[in-house]
Amino acid sequence: MESTSKNIDGGWAWVILTCGFFCMFLNGFMCYSVGVITEALLEEFEGDLAVTAAVGTSIIGIENLLGPFIGIGINIFGCRSCTVFGGVIAMLGLLGASFSKNLSSMMGTFGIVGGIGYGFGFLPGNVMVGLYFKKLRPIAAGITMAGAGLGMFVGPPVIRYLIDMYSLQGALLVVAGIALHFSIFGCLMRPLEENHNKSKSTSSQRLESQSCMLLLTKMWTKSKERMGGRCSSRIWKNYGFLLYVLSIFGWNCAESAVLLHLPNYCIQQGSSKQEAAFLFTIMGVTNVLSRLFTGFAANDERVSSLILHMGQMGVASLFTSLFPLYSHAYSGQVMFAAATGMYIGGVNTLFTPILFLLLDKEDLALGFGMVYCTAGIGYMTGPPVAGAIVDSGATYTQSYLFASSMFLLSSVLIMLIPIAQSVDNKLISNMNQDISVNIEEEVNEGSRWLPEQDGSCGSS
Repeated sequence: MESTSKNIDGGWAWVILTCGFFCMFLNGFMCYSVGVITEALLEEFEGDLAVTAAVGTSIIGIENLLGPFIGIGINIFGCRSCTVFGGVIAMLGLLGASFSKNLSSMMGTFGIVGGIGYGFGFLPGNVMVGLYFKKLRPIAAGITMAGAGLGMFVGPPVIRYLIDMYSLQGALLVVAGIALHFSIFGCLMRPLEENHNKSKSTSSQRLESQSCMLLLTKMWTKSKERMGGRCSSRIWKNYGFLLYVLSIFGWNCAESAVLLHLPNYCIQQGSSKQEAAFLFTIMGVTNVLSRLFTGFAANDERVSSLILHMGQMGVASLFTSLFPLYSHAYSGQVMFAAATGMYIGGVNTLFTPILFLLLDKEDLALGFGMVYCTAGIGYMTGPPVAGAIVDSGATYTQSYLFASSMFLLSSVLIMLIPIAQSVDNKLISNMNQDISVNIEEEVNEGSRWLPEQDGSCGSS
């Protein structure tokens, strides 16, 4: 077997980074094109804006809502199997969507089945990159997340072209074939291997080992009873992590409302469909740059990932609130698209470093799952709320003010994490003292189980 250290920050890690990049590209290709798809759905089925927006964002919401279950699946089956499975399911979902005749069936095929596939397709790549990189982890995360930015650059104009050429149904057929590429990259996600040192076994060592195992089993059983299962629920008592999860909700609620309604809003302001789709290309360029720059910045120990997140959300709140004042001109729409890509793209890069900062390694998969689940709730909440605001008689000005307030909420919640961490550290200190007392008691009690001639668990 190859050693673990050989593939950390090198070796097969570069293959894993490439796979993670392209899995994020495939995900961004679809997710950042939902605005274009929603506009096509409005023409095809002539439904209400709020209902159609819910269908359009359902694929993003479902893929993220399943985050905790995908995390469990990764722990059971591994990243490779989950990614291959995701590619097949995503293809089947989009294939079914191409034959859908109403919004209800689109919700089931495009939203639910497609969302399951895309969720299993992209999330394992993030976990694998986090495991294969240590010193270069923030930079690797930035490169991986830049794949989604490239998907934003390519996806909307390509899907707009496919819809114009082959209709919505034909475009979904083509994208179904593209989604199957998740499975190809998943096949290359080799699990991280470790060396296991072999030791000689003698009858005396086996006897001592059995005695030690008996002691440790007794200690573990009683300590688990006294702790009341605290270890299994520690992630729910990590207040800093919970604040980060709520911040992710605010960010995704705002981002989804902005991105999904941007094409229709710009068309109402006088832009053509092609010009509205081209805004996402501009957004994609600055999005890629933002993810890369944020990754390099987060790799500097002197720069806090939390401050980067807080600052980007604060600036996004400012220019989003002002957008209705300059949205009447296409040059203003271009400026907004460029600023949006620059200030909401980099936050994706901070997922990995912030989660490694807030969580233990064994909680990483579940942490990623919870974060993406919350992101899904935000994505499914923002567009329908913004659409309902417009349907109720208000204008897009009010809907963008709603998005601005959610960006601001995300920024404020990040500011509170250091305070929550100080509370967490006190609780952990008290818990460690309790556990230390428990273990000391069990050692004293369990020492009676050891052979009288040798009171240690070491070799003779």
